[in-house]
Amino acid sequence: ALLVERYPVLREMQANQSYASLLSSPFYINLIVSKIKSIDNINDENQLREAIWSNVICAKDKACEYGISNTDIEESVTGIVFKRACDFSLGLPVHTISDNIRALLLSEGVIIESNNLIRLKYDIFEDICFERYFDEKFISCRGDFAKFIEEIESLGRCVYRRYQIWISNKIFTKDSREKFLYHLIFSPNMPKIWH
Repeated sequence: ALLVERYPVLREMQANQSYASLLSSPFYINLIVSKIKSIDNINDENQLREAIWSNVICAKDKACEYGISNTDIEESVTGIVFKRACDFSLGLPVHTISDNIRALLLSEGVIIESNNLIRLKYDIFEDICFERYFDEKFISCRGDFAKFIEEIESLGRCVYRRYQIWISNKIFTKDSREKFLYHLIFSPNMPKIWH
């Protein structure tokens, strides 16, 4: 209650029931009050995760200060996430990304560095990266679910848990729920292992 009184963004979110689960998570509360100033364009948890991707993980507002393009940051972040996940490694060598991108991501608390290895600081950041990848592949498959599954399976065993998280997050919102539940769970074209 004290936090809600102190931070207007939390007050706005408390008034909207779709944020109830987020406001019970210290991780999200900290992230929201430190990085998200307004929820005017954020109507549900999926849109909040998109805002976290753009504004926090890819440091959209800070990129110019460092003279870095958002595309370069996004490619570096996804490279770290997918390589680390596919290899089941603790991290990647620091030289995997450019020094200026590494400096930005370290200063913004997006990555951590230990023993000359880097990784995203939070598993939730990695989950959001995978969700974006699944969204992209799902949209581009245009109903060819075998192609969708083939694409995501190409990453290896690391996709199974992330796929479950993606499905779970997609069914939080009514619009997504109808589309994803029908197409992914009830479609006869979807391999049984993915139901």
